[in-house]
Amino acid sequence: MGYVNKNAENRAEPCEKRRKIARDEENNKRVLAASDPGKPQKRGIPFLRGLNIMRGEVSMGIFSKYHRYREAGEQANVVNVERFGQPARSLFTTSKVFSLHQATDITDDHEQVVYQSYSKFLSLHDKTDVTDASGRQVAHIERKFWTLHERHFVTMADGTKFELSNELWHIVKDITNIEGLGWQLQGNIAGLNFQLYDADGSIIAVISQKMFSLHDKYCIDIYRPDLEETVVAILVTLQHMMRDRQAISASSSSSSSSSSGG
Repeated sequence: MGYVNKNAENRAEPCEKRRKIARDEENNKRVLAASDPGKPQKRGIPFLRGLNIMRGEVSMGIFSKYHRYREAGEQANVVNVERFGQPARSLFTTSKVFSLHQATDITDDHEQVVYQSYSKFLSLHDKTDVTDASGRQVAHIERKFWTLHERHFVTMADGTKFELSNELWHIVKDITNIEGLGWQLQGNIAGLNFQLYDADGSIIAVISQKMFSLHDKYCIDIYRPDLEETVVAILVTLQHMMRDRQAISASSSSSSSSSSGG
């Protein structure tokens, strides 16, 4: 049996470990540089840095799924694009904060007003008119005075009539039927995102509400531009339905607080 130099082996092991660490760090630098070339790189454990990147991607993915609102000029939501493709046109709503008539401007990607809506002041039926930028009547909307289904009646300028009626008792979905057209508006439980489908189940538009906004902002991605005016009328109706829900919720909370305080 030959002689084995134990001291040489002991010296070689730390050297090999240092070379392995150096190789790992160099590889990690290349990966990070490829993902963000302009960002200075930091030293660290490759596995942990990769895990942080994955966590960020997962967090953004979840946020993009449940909050799809975007401002004019921004890219379409990645979840919408993956599911339905690029929209043919996008519109954006901004409601005036201190307006007795619940005035709302609906603008395009260039922030040009293309539609407007106004409600009659102190109307039990929440009578609302939608016009285009030139003032031409597009639709008239009225709410049924007393209904559990949040029923609203819409009359388009060409005489087409339909109703929005919300289905009750859904736990994880918000479903509103567009009676007279055979369409359906499907939303999530938080009331932030809605998909509008035609009678064949094909996508017409995706409506997304901004989570926190004084101006009650919505973004709508339209996939059927030939149905744009009808979609806009449904969007305005949906806004009024959501405001009614918030008002009822605030009233209930106030009553509960008064009862517990008394």
